[in-house]
Amino acid sequence: MGDLINGIFLGGVYTTVALGLTLVFGVMRLVNLAHGELLVGGGFLAYTVTTWLGIDPLVALVVVAPALMAVCYPLQRYVLNPLMPHGMEAPLVATFGLAVVAQTVFTLVYTSDAKSLTASYGVTSVDIAGEHVRTVFIVALLAALVLVAGLHLALTRLRLGRALRAAAERPAVAASMGIDVAHVYALTFALAAGLGMTASASALSMSDLAQGYLVAGQAAKASTDAKAADTKMAADATKHAEGKCGADGKSGEGKCGADKGKAAGAAGAKAKTGATKSAEGKCGEGKCGGKH
Repeated sequence: MGDLINGIFLGGVYTTVALGLTLVFGVMRLVNLAHGELLVGGGFLAYTVTTWLGIDPLVALVVVAPALMAVCYPLQRYVLNPLMPHGMEAPLVATFGLAVVAQTVFTLVYTSDAKSLTASYGVTSVDIAGEHVRTVFIVALLAALVLVAGLHLALTRLRLGRALRAAAERPAVAASMGIDVAHVYALTFALAAGLGMTASASALSMSDLAQGYLVAGQAAKASTDAKAADTKMAADATKHAEGKCGADGKSGEGKCGADKGKAAGAAGAKAKTGATKSAEGKCGEGKCGGKH
């Protein structure tokens, strides 16, 4: 029962993601392989805004969603629209190329470390039917319901919605009736990215999971740096002993051997002490698996 309830609420996140993807495919018959990268880019932008301004992730959507739409509009208008008359394959390959480029840019700018948005509803839960449901799932489901209802009303009641449906059904006829089909397509692409930003903010707000990966990555990096420092100290000690032996000449060969042995013994003892401390630190974190 608990899995069913959590699955229903988690479906809100997937609904907001699929809403934009379905809108693009339904209007332009375009399979946007870069849709996920656009949402990830919006998530990184939300992370930057919340980090700098210290505002709530959902409040940051007011800034991030229009910014992402401003990027996506010219992307569709001037990159993908000219390829659409050549069939489905050309824009499909183009979106795949955009996805690869976006992944590379994200890695260079934000590195591969996990990021999360700090929000209280990312770690709290609500008791529903005797089951604990994460607050962020409830927020995502409510947002999905509002977006689906709002999009339906926009497509059926507004002039923009009628133009969008006309461009989807008969682009040539719509153009002859004075509808700017290229503008409608670009606006649809931008709107799809803006709708998906809610899912991106919700996913990044699951801070307890993301922060766990981030802390684990930082701990692994600190451990690696400590090992590198110990190795460098041992190498420096050995090099110093060898340099002293060369200066003393053959008459001090016995003393040199003793110095080398002493340096090697000190390095080994230091490495053993570091390993013991590392094991004790892991036990303190509860990762010993019952071994002491």
